[in-house]
Amino acid sequence: MNNFKIIKQSCNEYLSARMKFLKFANSSKAKGLLSGNDNIIGSRIGEFIAWQLLNNQKRHPKINKQSNIKGFDIICSNGPQRISVKLIGPENKIGRINRLGNDWDEFILIILNENYKIEAIGQINKKQFNLDKKISKNPYVSRNMLGRNGLFNRSGKVCLREGLERLL
Repeated sequence: MNNFKIIKQSCNEYLSARMKFLKFANSSKAKGLLSGNDNIIGSRIGEFIAWQLLNNQKRHPKINKQSNIKGFDIICSNGPQRISVKLIGPENKIGRINRLGNDWDEFILIILNENYKIEAIGQINKKQFNLDKKISKNPYVSRNMLGRNGLFNRSGKVCLREGLERLL
């Protein structure tokens, strides 16, 4: 089994266990004692999904391991270089996370459905983003960005379900 299959399998096992844990944690048996969140899905799994997408596009991605450099998560040698990755998972009931910073050349947004499967991925480069007159320059990242009239459909690119299952 190659490394990518092992990583995907590990990600899916983690997400399955997380689903079971959250179901119990949110039940009356846990009585609110197991609340809170972590950032494994967004930081690790989201970046892995984006890395695969960029690798499939022959962009030669590398995870930005310099945690002191904020604003982007992946560096590519082809195309836009500094990639900011955001993921919104099913635990996020309001569908919105932190604001998008400015230190990036391309922005990738990943949405996971209630079964922790990829529902949609959006890609937009900085030039496309700056030409979109309907978005603020420092918006909150939200599921709506991938909607029919959202940022990615207006100015970038959206990939829906088909073919995305190979990334997770």
